[in-house]
Amino acid sequence: MWRREDASGSRIIPAMTLPGVAEAFNLPRQSLPPVLWHTGQFDVIRTETLLAGSMTGPNIHGHDVPAGTAVDIDGLTEFRLAEIVFADLMPVGLADYLAAPAAGCNVFVADPA
Repeated sequence: MWRREDASGSRIIPAMTLPGVAEAFNLPRQSLPPVLWHTGQFDVIRTETLLAGSMTGPNIHGHDVPAGTAVDIDGLTEFRLAEIVFADLMPVGLADYLAAPAAGCNVFVADPA
């Protein structure tokens, strides 16, 4: 992965470096250390962390999720893929529960026309 050295230039630099490795960006991916991807499936954040102006704070822990349950959504195509994945993985009955309006709530459905 690469990043721009500055916003106005065309020169790029490695997004990360490895101590003791001159050109980690030239190594095969399998030779690099494992990295974690923030899937956003769930986040646990203390109120005081948010009030301090941070989304993470200094104490960050990870939780492994099956790779097939994570979809990187950058556009409509990925969103549609995520809908398919979610529908396939959703426990029986949960879709009906989520689709049913809660008592006392107004439900607005966009006119598809």
